[in-house]
Amino acid sequence: MSKHLIEISKLLLTLNKKSAEGILGDLGAKKLHSSMSLFVQVENAHPVFQQVLDTFFFGHLDQLTLNFLPMKCS
Repeated sequence: MSKHLIEISKLLLTLNKKSAEGILGDLGAKKLHSSMSLFVQVENAHPVFQQVLDTFFFGHLDQLTLNFLPMKCS
C-alpha cells in the first residue's frame, strides 16, 4: 500500500468531525467507505484502514463494493 494513503488515513482519524460526511461530504464519504472496504481485503493490510471503518462506519464494510469482488475460493 502507498505510504501516502496510510498517512492520509491516519490524518483523517485525527480530525474532530464526528462523521465522514461532515469531513468529506456525502459523495466523499461513500468513496471513503468503498475504498476502505477494498483496502482491508488486501492481505496484510495496514490496520489504519480498519480503524477508519470502525471510526466512521461502525466497522461495517460497504456491501455494494464487495459485491463487485470475485468470490474467494475455499
